[in-house]
Formats: sequence, C-alpha cells, structure tokens
Amino acid sequence: MEAQSGEKDPVLVLHEPPLGWLVLNRPEVRNALNLRTWQRIAEALDELEADAQVRVIILRGANHEAFIAGADISEFPRLRADAEQARAYEKAPARVVASLVASKKPAIAMIAGYCLGGGVQIALACDLRFAARETRLGIPAARLGLVCPPEAVRMLTQTVGPANARDLLLSGRDIDASEAAAMGLVNRVLEGRELESYTRAYAL
Repeated sequence: MEAQSGEKDPVLVLHEPPLGWLVLNRPEVRNALNLRTWQRIAEALDELEADAQVRVIILRGANHEAFIAGADISEFPRLRADAEQARAYEKAPARVVASLVASKKPAIAMIAGYCLGGGVQIALACDLRFAARETRLGIPAARLGLVCPPEAVRMLTQTVGPANARDLLLSGRDIDASEAAAMGLVNRVLEGRELESYTRAYAL
C-alpha cells in the first residue's frame, strides 16, 4: 500500500471480518512513531471503526522485530522546536489514545519485539495486550530528557500500580515480557510462533 505522496504507507489496514488489522509498517526504523504515523493510526482506527463487519481491532507490527520502538526523535528538532510546536505535535498521539479508549470495538495489542515509549502508550490504550516471550517493553523518556504525557502516566499507573509505574518511569529501564506480565502490563506471554494464532483464536 502506498501513501498519497508516493512514499510507503506507514500503517496498513487489513479488513478480515470479523477482525480488523492495523499494521505498523516502518520496519526499517522498528516502527518508530513520526507525526505522519500517528496521523495514519488515527485514520486507520476511524476506518476500522466504520466497518460494521469488523468486531475486533488488532494492532501489530509488520514483523516480529518491533511493535513500536518509541518516537522517531529525528524529526523533533523540526516539529517540536518550541513549546507551541510541541503542544500541536502532542495532539496527534492524544487523538490516537482517545480513539482507542472510546472505540466500541475491543482492541488487542499483539506485541512482538520492541515496545517502547509511545508503543507502550498505544498498548495501554488497548483493551488487551498479548506479547511474544522475546518482547522488550519500556518507557525511556527520562533517559532522553523527555516528559511522558499525563494521560500516559495515568494509564500506566492504573494498569501496573503506583510503585511499578514509578520504577518504569524514573529508571527508564526496559523489561522482558515475563516481568511485564507479573506487573499486569501484558495479559498473556506466548512463544513468538504462537502469538498470532493465539490472538486470532482469542479474538474470534
């Protein structure tokens, strides 16, 4: 699928009733989130929400190397150069999170590989999170000198509890899928080869 600009579409939408797939499609940068990708996720969610035959939305990466490896910070100097630009930029992630939370259709994050920063934020906005055993999750904002959006902090705290949330946010460390499951950050941990088949069967 190609974007209107002729560049590769960063998000693919697959209609497979009753399942709808939202596939992050920037494997060359481990699906790092630039502004265009945030915008396309919102558009893809609107498309799947409008399909009456789709009952469950599943988010995944194009391959098992990454779900979402955080923000694409290479564009920050250009698009977040001052406070006004930063506030405008944050409207795109906020729209995605709001769409997932408000959706009438259950959303499942099918996580394999890296799930960092904004990837964790998107996963938290989903109703369920299934992870491959080799998955690494973390919120490295503190190590990058960045601040997590308040809504992301709230969702993290509600999901894993205040103590675990402080640990993840202040240390910036990444954790494996087993530790994430113990915290309640993911619902299931599966062998990588079983992740898609389990997710499909669960969603159906």
